[in-house]
Parts: sequence; C-alpha cells; structure tokens
Amino acid sequence: MMTENEKIKLVEDYVLGTLSEKDLRLLTQLRENEPAIEEQIVFYEDLYGGAVLFGDERFKMELQEMEQNWQLKQEKLKQSSLKEKWKSLTNKVNGAIDELSQFFLPVPNYEAALFQASRSTAAGLIAPENGLDAEEELVFGFEKPLPKKQNFVIENNQQELVEEQILEQGTKQFAVNLKDFVPGRYYWKMIGERETVIGMFFVGRS
Repeated sequence: MMTENEKIKLVEDYVLGTLSEKDLRLLTQLRENEPAIEEQIVFYEDLYGGAVLFGDERFKMELQEMEQNWQLKQEKLKQSSLKEKWKSLTNKVNGAIDELSQFFLPVPNYEAALFQASRSTAAGLIAPENGLDAEEELVFGFEKPLPKKQNFVIENNQQELVEEQILEQGTKQFAVNLKDFVPGRYYWKMIGERETVIGMFFVGRS
C-alpha cells in the first residue's frame, strides 16, 4: 500500500512532467480508486503554475489563502499520541529505520514555497537559520519590532498543527520550547495581513 508521501510525490512529478511510464500507470490506477486525488492534482497545478509569478503580490495573497484554508482543515496534534507512536517505533528492531525516517520527509508544497519565497519581512527576520537542527528551543529574532500583530504556527511533516500563538505588535524576539517535540521535520509560518513567511527546522536530526 502506498504511503501519503509516495502519493504526493506521484502527483508532484505528474504536474512537473517528470513522471515515468511506470509511475504514470500507478497514478492512473490511483485516480480511479481514489477520486480525492484529483483535488491534490489541482492544488499542485495551481501551486507550480503560480510559483513562476511568486514575486507578484497577487500570487502571494492567493498562496496565503490556500495555506489558511488548508490550516483550517487540520486538527491540533495531540503530542502525547505522537510520542507513543515514536516510542513504539524505537522499540522495533526490523524495519524501524524506514518507519522513523517518515518523520523527516519533506512536504513538497512547503518545500516549493521555501524555494521560491523570500524569508524577509517588514521587520527583517534574522533568526532562525532555515534548516536548523534545533534542540530544546527555537529562537526567533528581528532587526526591528513587528509593526503589526501576526499569527504564528508550527506544523509537523504530516501538516498537523503542533504549536500556535499570537505575536503581538512590537515583538522583537521570542522563543519556542521544543522539549515536547518528537524528532522530525517541522515547518513554521508567520501569517500576516498581506503575506505568509515560511521556514523549516529539524528536531533530533543528529
């Protein structure tokens, strides 16, 4: 049975035109058995079609709306349940490496946004470094205080919400406690009135 990440990779390669004949047959069968996959295809067509124009303010607003609509569909992750899953996986001997690696797989549409987007904001984000392997906390810093209130969220690589808070106007530095985060790949987003700034970090990668 295909994993969700394998399905996403098929859809992404299909939209980019790099799908092999073998994988094309797999995708064709998948579209017949799972009609919901059509929504993902439309999403990636919109994403990659608009990425060429990412510098355009209109596309930034469209991308923000897409991200916010997706976020509303997610339920806040229960860290305790994910911890139990992580603990059970670490107790396995055979096949554990492959299963644990799923916590570190990238989210294709987020990676595309990271590749295209500028990480600068009106306040000038100076930390953290993108792709940082964090430990107990993740520290954010700005060249000058935030001019307006912003919503701040963190999602894991399953696009499940694990952290959410409001950054008040005037914020110049803040830290996120990572002690309850299981090892894996995470994405943070600062959602303002006119743009969404996205970044990625790891926990326990080393």
